[in-house]
Amino acid sequence: MFLLVAHHGDIDAAAEALHVRASELRIHLADLETLIGAPLLIDVQGNLLPTETGAVLIAPLRDAVQAAATADPRIGDIARALGLAGDETAPAPV
Repeated sequence: MFLLVAHHGDIDAAAEALHVRASELRIHLADLETLIGAPLLIDVQGNLLPTETGAVLIAPLRDAVQAAATADPRIGDIARALGLAGDETAPAPV
């Protein structure tokens, strides 16, 4: 969820993409920040941007999504639908 919010720069847009309520997403993000012990996003003129800690997490999280999308076409379909994976995760043509 954090990666999708960072991608969209907006909790409402990320919540819509995930088909969840923005309030639920805010709770999950707050829980993640508590678990990590640092804020992950900061509001800059209405756009949520990663903090230094958040920025450190983005590349490994994208790599994990990409690896999962490559390993399982169903995950690839979901990741592409959410805009979190590129076409390189598309299943091989039959």
